[in-house]
Parts: sequence; structure tokens; C-alpha cells
Amino acid sequence: MRSLWGYSDFLTLLSCHPGIRNGIMVDTNILVSATYDFDVFFEKTNDLLNLIVENNIPLYCNVNVRAEFLEIQRRIAFTEALLSFEAVTKRSSLSVELSKRLSSIRSNQMKREVDGRKPLRLSESEIKDFKNLMIQENTSKGNLWLKFCKDHVGNILYDIWDNVVDDFGLNFLSLRAEDQENHIESPPSWESAVGLMSAEGLSSSDAMIVNMFLSSKFEAIASSDVEIALTIKRLGLAQKHCILPDELKSNI
Repeated sequence: MRSLWGYSDFLTLLSCHPGIRNGIMVDTNILVSATYDFDVFFEKTNDLLNLIVENNIPLYCNVNVRAEFLEIQRRIAFTEALLSFEAVTKRSSLSVELSKRLSSIRSNQMKREVDGRKPLRLSESEIKDFKNLMIQENTSKGNLWLKFCKDHVGNILYDIWDNVVDDFGLNFLSLRAEDQENHIESPPSWESAVGLMSAEGLSSSDAMIVNMFLSSKFEAIASSDVEIALTIKRLGLAQKHCILPDELKSNI
């Protein structure tokens, strides 16, 4: 029984399982792939999502996808902003420690460019370290961190989710009575999500996304996350399919 399908298999999947036309769930990583042009699957993911839209198939996600998507985009935005700040700021005006940290991320980014790797994406703890250092440095307009956020991050995150919704006609799947009647087979339980975390080792966000998919009437989820694909494959449910990049599918 086949549960994993590559992007290139989409039309075949649609022909074999026409019920998929009722809607497809998407996970966080596929939306990041579609909106971050340095992502290795950027072009292929956009091709797939545009093909789904062209076939008038609605796309659905839950609140966990939005929260996780914005968190990943926040890390990307602050990494790029810190590199931008480093490029235009005199080191002599900064503390020794902050100057060293900025030099380190610039060196890391330059090495990635030479090696042909993806751009740097700072972790949450690394961003907090920069925040703690910059809060201690004052400017005429307050501490340096607040000025940095205003000048180098600005409104970047305000529009990014709305753009995804508009570009792909993304719909929210909730537990409202209307959604439960039309799209939910049985309300997802917290116990089931915890079970996925325990048995499959999924993160809490991924577990909530997969749990919602399993509880829904939708037959397919589109993902660029190997962990989600492996879970769908191991569960082996007849009417639950995962669409993922061909390169990832070939390694599972």
C-alpha cells in the first residue's frame, strides 16, 4: 500500500485518489520552502502548490502551522537583520563582546557562501544572546536592541503570513462546529498528539499538525519534512497520503 508520493507524482495521485480534490493539508516546512528563496526546494515547492491551486484544490493548515511558520521566519529575519547591522556599523562603537559576536556570524555566513551551503539561520538561544548584549548598550533613542529591531527588522513579519494566505488561498482548519462537520472525522485529542510525540519522536508542533491531519477527512498532506513523511508511512493508513519532494521520497 503506497502512502508516500513525490511532487512529480501529484497528478497520478490525484487520478488514483480523486477524493483528494476535497482539500490538502500543508505543514510548516512546505510553506517555508515556498516563501524562502534560499530553500533547496523553493522552485519545486512553488510549482507543486501552484499546480494544486490550478486544479482548484483548497489548501488547509491549523494554528500550529501559522505559529511555527512565523517563528521560523522570525529567526530568518533576525539573522538577516543582524548581518545587515554588522555591515553598516562601526565596530569601535560597540562593546568588545558584541563586536566579536557580529564578526563570528559574518565569518560563518561567508564560509557558507564559499561552501555553497544554505545561508546562516541563528538559533533561538543565539538571537537571545545578541539581545542580551545589545540591551546593555544605549543610544540616543533608547537601548541598542530596540533601535536595531526598528531599523533593521521593522514590519517584515507583519505581512509575510498574509502573503502566504493570499498567494495559495490558504484556509484555516479549526475545531469550530462548521469545520468539524465539513472537514473533521473526529476531534483530535491531546492524548493522541502526545502519543505521536512519544512513539514517533515528533516535536509538539509536528505532532499537533499530524494529529489534525489524521483526525480530518482530508486524504493528503503536502510536506517537505522527512519526520512527517516517515510517520505517515509507518502508520500505513489506506486513505492517508503524504506528498513530498522527490529527493526526500527516494531516501525513505
